[in-house]
Amino acid sequence: MYTLGQTCDRSRCTLCSGSMCYTCIDGYFPEKDKCYPCASPGCQTCSFFSCDTCLTGFWGRTCNNACGAGCEGDVCDMIDGSCICRQGYYGSRCGQSCSSNCSNRTCNHTSGECSACQSGYFGSFCNESCNSACLSSGCDKDSGQCGACLNQSSYGDLCDTPCSDTCMNSQCDRNGECSSGCITNHYGPKCEFICSENCIATITGHRCDGQGRCLIGCMQGYAGEDCRTGRCSNAVNKGPI
Repeated sequence: MYTLGQTCDRSRCTLCSGSMCYTCIDGYFPEKDKCYPCASPGCQTCSFFSCDTCLTGFWGRTCNNACGAGCEGDVCDMIDGSCICRQGYYGSRCGQSCSSNCSNRTCNHTSGECSACQSGYFGSFCNESCNSACLSSGCDKDSGQCGACLNQSSYGDLCDTPCSDTCMNSQCDRNGECSSGCITNHYGPKCEFICSENCIATITGHRCDGQGRCLIGCMQGYAGEDCRTGRCSNAVNKGPI
């Protein structure tokens, strides 16, 4: 038969009267004159062997589950472990890390999708690399299109299309139009046209300007700005080359 002691056990009892203990330090519950340990070290307060509240960092009926690594302040709901995530984590229990390629390690707390990517990456989770031909400023987060090309020898959304070799020094802009002019006897935005053979060549060998107009006139028997019109009865109009 249990017999009450003369005084309560003051080593763990925080409120006692005579031999009765009413409250205990965290992790213990009162039973007559003593404080007994709760069922789990994660309990903060308990009644007999059932936890009433958990210590910071724990959840569950017996407080034996650790809160997610990303819970703000290591605090989570005692019932289901849900919590508010700190930067760099996501999920209902904040146990998953945002991609290291997310800008500032920031992502949606529910889906984990990055709000922005570090330079050089794109995609919802920033897990795809921008084309190496993109300038170091990176590419569009959703489409992967380059903001600018690394050099002037390629163009296109992914900077993966070579500039025409009829461009001077094979250099062009983002749209593929030659940025430094054309090689000899070519013209047009992408230097895709050839000067008329009916143009008289200059001393340097050039026959036409950037619009295809002959620089110093036409060969005998031809007329017009591009010398493609035959003016003699026996002249042959070759048309655009």
